[in-house]
Amino acid sequence: MTVIITYVSHWFSVSVSDRRVTLAASGAVHDDQANKVLLVRTEDAIVTIGYTGSAYVAGIPTDEWLARQIVPSLEPGPPSLSMRRHAIPQRLNEVVARIIVAVRQRSRFDRSFHSVEIGVGGCRDHRGDLWPFFVGINKPKQSSSVSFWAFPERPDRNYGKFYVWVSGGWGQYKRAIFARMMTALEKINPAHDHSPEGVVDVLRDALLDFSNGEQSIGTDMMVVMTTPSRRKVEIWSEGERQEWDDVAGRIASKYSAMVHTISYSPWIIGHQTVAPPMQLVADQQLTLSGYPIHLRGGQSGGKTMFLGMQARTPPP
Repeated sequence: MTVIITYVSHWFSVSVSDRRVTLAASGAVHDDQANKVLLVRTEDAIVTIGYTGSAYVAGIPTDEWLARQIVPSLEPGPPSLSMRRHAIPQRLNEVVARIIVAVRQRSRFDRSFHSVEIGVGGCRDHRGDLWPFFVGINKPKQSSSVSFWAFPERPDRNYGKFYVWVSGGWGQYKRAIFARMMTALEKINPAHDHSPEGVVDVLRDALLDFSNGEQSIGTDMMVVMTTPSRRKVEIWSEGERQEWDDVAGRIASKYSAMVHTISYSPWIIGHQTVAPPMQLVADQQLTLSGYPIHLRGGQSGGKTMFLGMQARTPPP
């Protein structure tokens, strides 16, 4: 069961997620490089959308299915980087509404659509000011009902306050780890320290603690750090050195003595940009509705640079 930890405040938000998919029947590892997060920019917000539960919907990875519900105009077939006019929602409420409607519709007729929990969290514009935002969407196993909740329930002008979501009930199941994480986070006042790096360290350590002794949780992770007060987004993946996919492998083979590591990015959606999960060597930068998005690439021993689509593992 996936662990996604999302932290939201008035000043910044952080999402840290593991990347492992296991088989429900045996618990065996199916994929250690699955993507479970999307970054979405609307006119009034910048959020991450993370999921746990069913890893595939309608024969495609669940993150891709979510992207196609948010952007119905995506072409069929393997996704690719697109910078043309799409019917991308301009307001956060519309993004959330599309996801809720899609989950409800799917749960009514698709018996293979077991359980899914989705968290939408980040910073939202409220009358010219930034406010923390989180909505959770839950479709339990063996039920077609879909519930959702939000926090904070109303705008709160306590600028030092923060909120944390831990997916899959891991916060309740491993209370000692959750308590230790919250104690460390309470020492970081986002109103005084507008830099989220310290929060990243705490969430990273908590995810590794949650994974200890749990076959269903991987130690490779995706980190998305948004600081809208500084108009800054950073994304990177962490974990073991990965093999190259498809074209990247053929390119890298020419520079095998120089290439050391690769990195991955999640879905990135906003304005006229739709970028599916990519693999990259060397840092790259995209601009999303005026937000520079810094993608930390894998390290290279030479001047090798590469940006390409990540090949996705098919369903079992």
